[in-house]
Amino acid sequence: MKLQKKLHLILFLAWYPFSFTFSQAWTQITTTGAIAPRSNASAIYISSQNKMFVFGGNTAAGNVNELWCLDLNSNNWSLVPTNSAQLPAPRYTHVSMYDSLLNRMLIWSGQGSALYNDVWAFNFNDSTWTELFADGNVAGAPLKRYGTATVFDPLNRNIINFAGFTTAGRFDDTWSFKLDSLNWTDQTNTFFPLRRCLTSQSFAEDRRAMIVFGGQSTGNLNDIWSLNADTYVWTDLTPVQSPPSRHFPSNVYSGNGNIIVFGGNSLNQGNISGGLNDLWRFNLDTQLWDTLPQSVIKPLQRFGHSAIYIPSQDKMIIFGGQGTSSILSDTWEYTGISTVGISNISNESSINIFPNPVSGLLNIKINNSSNIKSQLKITNVLGENIFSKEIQNNETIVDMSTLQNGIYFVKIENEYTIQTKQIIVNK
Repeated sequence: MKLQKKLHLILFLAWYPFSFTFSQAWTQITTTGAIAPRSNASAIYISSQNKMFVFGGNTAAGNVNELWCLDLNSNNWSLVPTNSAQLPAPRYTHVSMYDSLLNRMLIWSGQGSALYNDVWAFNFNDSTWTELFADGNVAGAPLKRYGTATVFDPLNRNIINFAGFTTAGRFDDTWSFKLDSLNWTDQTNTFFPLRRCLTSQSFAEDRRAMIVFGGQSTGNLNDIWSLNADTYVWTDLTPVQSPPSRHFPSNVYSGNGNIIVFGGNSLNQGNISGGLNDLWRFNLDTQLWDTLPQSVIKPLQRFGHSAIYIPSQDKMIIFGGQGTSSILSDTWEYTGISTVGISNISNESSINIFPNPVSGLLNIKINNSSNIKSQLKITNVLGENIFSKEIQNNETIVDMSTLQNGIYFVKIENEYTIQTKQIIVNK
């Protein structure tokens, strides 16, 4: 330990100013309807109906192939009827996408009584299922798999898939499925992310990119990559400082280059005690992570939950997932998620902290030109409060020697803004 203290430490310091109003917080949606708790289901949002549709998942009774609808006007869950005798097999850890041109939900891959690589479409116009690609390990198509990173590119009308756990183990291949010709094409390049499964993904349509975060290889991962949807070229976006490694988080794109990640499992697959409920944002322009504010009332720790983003309402909604003690069926919304991080006042508080890294006493000096009362908080990477004090213009000394080594955040919060600096405790 004495030798470590004498070593020169690299300073990791990040500055994140962003505005905050009390509307930017979690609210639990009180729903009606008899949907059972489930994890690793898939979800889409249809803006013309203001409805979220959830397919499949793992329930206490086993895997299901039900299609449920949450009407976000009435907050009522209802089972969607079908006119088809043939349905996709019950499954979980699959993916779903929305083809707005033909008004249908696309289903791909997953795990049930076996692994799958079939492609299905549910047509909302006539409530019928159609199998677009039959299940089976065949030449010229990706192996059966689950826990993949998959998005739909409406411009090229391609399903784009990366990695997953296959019938031959974890893979790192990239494929595209052309909806118009129903053909798979191997798009694997010479440079690509580490093989993985149980990952998360979103599609930044305005950036023409699939964004992949985390997952599990020999252990959990916290890297973030971008795949160009036109050239299939991968770019490693991973910064020095990243969220804790995890698998099965949610990952949505909220526009303006912002990727929003919530929850996940920080432990090995099958260990449900590793559930998280932290909320992170990655900006594609700055290529930096920061945490987003959460109120005391927020979703429980979970992984394998469903998440959607509603652009017209600037709202993220999550549903269900595996909690640390049981499968969940609760529904939550976070409103104003794209505007968190945009400061609109000129006279903001500022924070000066030293030393950083710190092993003992941390000096925190607040320069507040507005002279308004603020709350000083120190939190860990999970958002748990370590220290709290009301301040205006003053200097505070906090003893950090009792904390475990790691990353912490010093935050100033008031009715106008939240500002954060990142510190490292290294003893």
